[in-house]
Parts: sequence; C-alpha cells; structure tokens
Amino acid sequence: MDAPEGVVIEGLYTIGSLGTVAQSGKSDIDFWLCCRLENLSEADAAGLRRKCELLEEWASERFGLEAHLFLMDTASVRENNFGASSGESSGTAQALMLKEEFYRTALRLAGARPAWWLVPPGACQKTYDRAVERLPRGFGDRFIDLGHVPGIPQREFFGAALWQIVKALKHPFKSVMKFALLEKYTEEPSGTLLCDAVKANIQNGSLELWRIDPYALLFMKVAAFYDRRSNRAALDLIRTAFLLKANIRGEASRAGIPARRDELSARRFLALETGCGRLGGQPARMDEDGGLPRLIEVGRGVNSFIVQTYLRVRKRWLQSGEAAIHPNDLTKLGRRIFAAFAPREHKVGRLFITGLDGRGPDQLAFSANRPAAPSAYLLHCGQRDPRTRRLEPLELKRAGDLAWLAAWAVANGLYTENVDVRADYTVSPVIARDLADLMARLCEFFPLAETFDTDIDEGLNPERVVRAMLVLNLLEPREATRIRSISIIHSTNWGEMFCKTVGVDDDTPRLSPMLFLAGSVAQHLPSPPALAVFRPRHAACPDIVRGGLDSTAGRE
Repeated sequence: MDAPEGVVIEGLYTIGSLGTVAQSGKSDIDFWLCCRLENLSEADAAGLRRKCELLEEWASERFGLEAHLFLMDTASVRENNFGASSGESSGTAQALMLKEEFYRTALRLAGARPAWWLVPPGACQKTYDRAVERLPRGFGDRFIDLGHVPGIPQREFFGAALWQIVKALKHPFKSVMKFALLEKYTEEPSGTLLCDAVKANIQNGSLELWRIDPYALLFMKVAAFYDRRSNRAALDLIRTAFLLKANIRGEASRAGIPARRDELSARRFLALETGCGRLGGQPARMDEDGGLPRLIEVGRGVNSFIVQTYLRVRKRWLQSGEAAIHPNDLTKLGRRIFAAFAPREHKVGRLFITGLDGRGPDQLAFSANRPAAPSAYLLHCGQRDPRTRRLEPLELKRAGDLAWLAAWAVANGLYTENVDVRADYTVSPVIARDLADLMARLCEFFPLAETFDTDIDEGLNPERVVRAMLVLNLLEPREATRIRSISIIHSTNWGEMFCKTVGVDDDTPRLSPMLFLAGSVAQHLPSPPALAVFRPRHAACPDIVRGGLDSTAGRE
C-alpha cells in the first residue's frame, strides 16, 4: 500500500500588528498557514486543524502568547472564500477587505512570496493575471498566487462593518481604526487602497515611518479623511486609539541623539501636523489625561463612534440593496451586535470601558436620591489622585433598582476584590457588606468572558437563559421572616445580562424556583439553567428549597 501523500504547505505568514508600531507585549499574533488542501481527506484536514490548535496552546503555555494559527486553503483564498464566521474568523463578512489587510501587513516567515508583491500598485485584475502567467520558468514555486485586490465592492462594506463591530467588543482601539478605514473606503470607493499605498511608498524608496508602516499610514489616511469632513469627535477618538495602540512616544522621546533611522523618523512623525494636531503634543496614556473619568469618556466615545459609523454604512447598504455576506453570518454577527448595543427592558448594559488594567476605581459608593422611599439609586466611583492621594468622586450611573446597579458595576469590570465598597444610610437596610458580598458572588457566578463573549454560533440558536441568580429580600427589613422580593439576575446564550426585581406573595419561589423563574423572565427556559441564590447577611427570610441549587448566603 502506498504511503499517503503529505499536505503541501506553501507558506507561513503573519497578518496584523506584528512588525508595526501597533505591536506591543500584549499583542496577539495571527498566522496564515497556506496549504493545498483540495486533495486532503476531511479526516486529515481535521487532524491538521487540531495540530494548529495544539500549537496555539503550546505558544500560550510556553511563552504566554495569544497566537491564532489559521489554516488557509490556497485555492479558497485565491477565490476569496474564507469559510463561515467564528470567534476569530470573519468568514463571508469580509473577503477582499481581509485580503487587503493581509497584503498591507503580511510578513513572510517561510515559503513562497505572494505574487501580489510583483504587481504595480493600483494594477487591474488583467495586469495581475498577466504578471502571474509570465513568471519565468523555475520561479513559479517561489511565488504563491493568493489572488488580487483590484478594489473593494460596495456590497462587501456592510458585512465588514458588522465584523468590525464584533471585533471591537474585545479590541476596541484596534477595531476603531479599522472601522474608520472601512468608512473611508465606503465614502471614497475609487480612492487608492491602503495596501497599494504602502507598496507604492516602499517601491519609491520612502523610509519615513508614516509612509511605510501599515498602522502609521492607516492613521494618517483616516485622520485626513475625518479632517476633510470636519468630524472632530472621530478625529479625537482615532488619535486616542492610535496613541494607546502604538505607544510610540516612549520610543521616540528617549534622551540624546537618535541612534537609529527609525527613531529619527518616529520623532519627525510626532512633529507632523495632522487633523488632530501634533501627536507629540497629545497625552500618550489615559492616566495623563484624566484617569478613570477619561477611560469612561473614551468608552462612551467608542460606543458612539461605532454605532454612528455603523448607521452611516448601513444607510449606504440599504440604498444599494445588496451585501456580500452569507445569511448565517449575517444572523450571527447581527445578534452579537444586538446583544452588545440594543437597549432592552431590564438589560444590564455595558460601556466597554477600555484600558482599566489596574487603573479602575479605588472606591464604589452606593446611595439613593432620598431615604425611606427612593426613586433612584446612585453609584459613585472614587479614584485616588496619585499626587495628592485625595479621592476624586465621580457619578457613574443611576438606576431605579439597586440590584441592577450592583450587576452593572460587575458587568463593566468596575468591581474587584480590592475595591472599597461604601453604602450610606439612604439605602438602609442594605449595608456596604451586603453589596460587596453580592458583587463578589456575581463575579464568581457570572465570569465576564463566559457571560458576554459566548460562542458566536449561538446566534443561530433560539435565545435562552443559561445562568440565573435569585437575590432574596435585598431591600427588605432583615427581620422579615418570609421572602417579600426577589431580584432575578440572569444571562443568556446570546451574551446578555438582565436584572429584574419582583414582589413575592406566595411560596412558589421557595418551593419551585424554576417555575417562578420561568414565569418571571422574558427569555425562554427550554432546560434548567445554572441557578444560584443569594441572601444578605442577617436576613431572617427562609432559603430556597435547593434540590441541587448552587446556593450562597452572605455569611459572617
């Protein structure tokens, strides 16, 4: 029996920030492993994908690197077929947009060189095909034909917009820049593609950072685009996104004469006048420009920018009437965006506050607008000034439900075990310890990644409750001997959290918690969700009849 033929690996490349000013110690690394998979059996292809997964795990365990090794079929890439969307793959949501990014940022690690490098910038499809056909004999194996990007059709922009919104939920600053480029391509479809601009500048012998670094050139192009439209808010946001992502000022501001050409170019880059002023005159870090209030302001700015830009791109899509995206991908991405941004009754919304990383609040303080009969509860945060050590208060949120407000603090990553939790007399009988216990329990029962970053394929399934916590008598007198109210905090398979407080007038919640839950929430319960119970310390009300529940009371 003949030995099976091995898979033909044609090249290994990176795509993204690696090798650009946007690379940092926290950057993930995306690889394209381009192979000829057409003659590979499904079992062998699955085995090769599993090997890629094992290499990703090895990189994480051995080096602490977040690596994504994408197994790419050369023929499929050439035809702009990138499969179905997943947590890391855009699928049909963007094809030529993805290929444009690849040609703009690709680094060849091994194997053949992309034939696209041989083609003049701005070449048409016919010129590209002719160049590939005319490769000298013997040179064909040295180059790989991954297809051309003569332009990006309007019908692809809507799917690409959906994908960038989904990516922004995890990497807002990186996606804000790409989203801005997407709008530029939408509004200026006949303009030069960024990949062609990089190639032209390299071929012309330019050595300046802002002409040949893909990320720096991206910033310059979108800054000029928004400057022409006098969009000040977008300019400020992309400036912040660039400085936080690139972290270029530290490298460019070293004392002494620059030792390398790239250091000198970086200094010239920071001195350039852009639509948002000189980069060298702007704060390079969040803590240089207002600390936590600035973080929250930028988080709100990211939300607003994404939603407003999406609406503009969507308007163009509705006018054109077509989108190059598979219906399943449209459903999955649409529902992930719906879960992140759409307001719904009792929904615990998120701000997508970025860059906390140890710069979160030192204190969370809860109060009510008036004692005895409050109509609103308030959450203030405090962050100590590093110079004066004074605590600077900031009102974050107000809501009609105290349990909802506690869930909101957890969902937005504001509560940690080191935060000082305060509660004044206006929220009596609730004390600070009750709220600290509740938020600690919520953090444990609703892990952020597991709760909000659910499998994107769940968007094809009906909405259902997956986890629920029943908070008993939070605002009732501690001596109450029966359950009078329950705050239901629950999450769904689509990645949303809700909180609803209801009055209780019988024993149904205590004796049949699943029956009570099914009758109290808007989402379906086709199967019993993971269920937990929280009772404040010293509450005299009875517990839920467990029957296998994950029950937790605030104990001394």
